[in-house]
Amino acid sequence: VGDVEVKERLIVALEGFLAPIRQRRAEIEADRGLVDRLIVEGTERTRQEVRQTMLEVRRAMGLTGAYQQVRRRAERSRRRTDTSA
Repeated sequence: VGDVEVKERLIVALEGFLAPIRQRRAEIEADRGLVDRLIVEGTERTRQEVRQTMLEVRRAMGLTGAYQQVRRRAERSRRRTDTSA
């Protein structure tokens, strides 16, 4: 088997592998808003998961009440700073 024949077989194998990927990319590219929607939906789902995880972490560490107190103090401080500025 010569170099040219090996390269031709490689090209055929690569084309077969890449064809579905190229087709899917073309479909995604045709739907202009798809990527934006996926980013927004993924971000929203991630935020929900992070909130739930952090709540579980705070509960496990016994920080739930303490965190709420700190958060309320920080919010009051921020409001005072905003109104005095």
